[in-house]
Amino acid sequence: MLNLLTTTSGFHVGDAIAQLVFLGMVLAILGVVIFLIVTLVKRNSRISRLESKVDQLMEEKENKDKTRK
Repeated sequence: MLNLLTTTSGFHVGDAIAQLVFLGMVLAILGVVIFLIVTLVKRNSRISRLESKVDQLMEEKENKDKTRK
């Protein structure tokens, strides 16, 4: 009876579990890589928007300083 649970015509349940674990590891690595790429792209766009806002504020400040003189 126990032999039926572990093997059936050359199919080993342990081998199937190992394959599922390895597949899960590959999918997890791909998920982490995709997450890192998306995070970096979002961070870069956020930094670009922040830089443009700072530049705009600096230009406005310079324009105010010029009109006061």
